[in-house]
Amino acid sequence: MQSDGRLDGAKKAIISQINSTFETNGKRKLGIVAFDETLEIIGDGVEKSHMVNDGQTLMNYDQLLEIGKSQGDERMRNPIS
Repeated sequence: MQSDGRLDGAKKAIISQINSTFETNGKRKLGIVAFDETLEIIGDGVEKSHMVNDGQTLMNYDQLLEIGKSQGDERMRNPIS
């Protein structure tokens, strides 16, 4: 079996996890976070994503943790309708 690379492997793992979650608990919400030179908190896709692109913030674990907690609370609180 030929390796497609770490990024492709990560993508396949994420897709597999999303499919598994849907099959076992179709009413469960999933949040998505994308990162590169910036951090994009997409959440459940209902609201506009939240971008973090300040270099100091991106290097500060405690700030990122707080942003993640507050964004998670804000974006994942509503039930699936």
